Amino acid sequence: AKYQINSTDDVFLQIIRATRPQGIIASLDVESLFTNVPVLPPIDIVCEKVYKDPTAAPPIDANLLKKLLIACTTECPFFHVDGTMYLQTDGVSMGSPLGVTMANFY
Repeated sequence: AKYQINSTDDVFLQIIRATRPQGIIASLDVESLFTNVPVLPPIDIVCEKVYKDPTAAPPIDANLLKKLLIACTTECPFFHVDGTMYLQTDGVSMGSPLGVTMANFY
């Protein structure tokens, strides 16, 4: 595809091959990005913001939403590629559908 990046090497080679490259090449390491986001503070923030406007609040009780978010972020096991099952003990799990949302709210 015209606008597809296949790897960081691909980007680097495109920059090097540019007719007039300018600027500085920098790389930011995002290892453990979501696992460094704590779980409980973002859940409190989400619940506070969601129920701030009563006309836009979801049709479930705030305590139930909080319990569901806690269960989805702290009690959901995941499988490693080798088939081993793990439970995230701290921070938001990488690959969790809630990871980006939790990080953005935090």
